[in-house]
Amino acid sequence: DHQREHFKTLSKDITDLVAITGTKNTLYQQFCPMYDKGSAWLSTKEEVRNPYYGSRMLKCGKVQKTIQ
Repeated sequence: DHQREHFKTLSKDITDLVAITGTKNTLYQQFCPMYDKGSAWLSTKEEVRNPYYGSRMLKCGKVQKTIQ
């Protein structure tokens, strides 16, 4: 759980940075409703690969937003 907490904080910080600076690549903000009342992360791929639960729930989640 400790690593998940740090990943959630890091993901928010990176998402905020991308919102300010923009990106040359398409990114997908993905969301898992199961961890900590919901947590988001960025991915370069549209297919959901949930980092919070690994192989147990690898496809749990959805794309919330496409960032270009």
